Amino acid sequence: MDMIFFSILGVGSVYCAYRAMVSQKLLSSILYLACVSGLVSIILYMLGAQQVAVIELSVGAGLVTVLMVYALSVVGEDAFDPLSVVPKPLAIFLVLL
Repeated sequence: MDMIFFSILGVGSVYCAYRAMVSQKLLSSILYLACVSGLVSIILYMLGAQQVAVIELSVGAGLVTVLMVYALSVVGEDAFDPLSVVPKPLAIFLVLL
């Protein structure tokens, strides 16, 4: 029974992590990241690492989420994204080199 519950939590955390990466809105990404942290903390708690789970929940889902939402409210949703100084083909060549 525990294996099924761990599988459900694992799939849920992977799904939320994927949604956090591909989401178009920053606020949605932040909330999905908080869900990942919450699900991982549940997994850690069930594995017997209660202190680590509490720290993960308080720092990951609590502090980081609040700081990201605050930074988003200060900066705004559509911040200016300047063009890169190095052209993309040159950057790829240098990475491969």
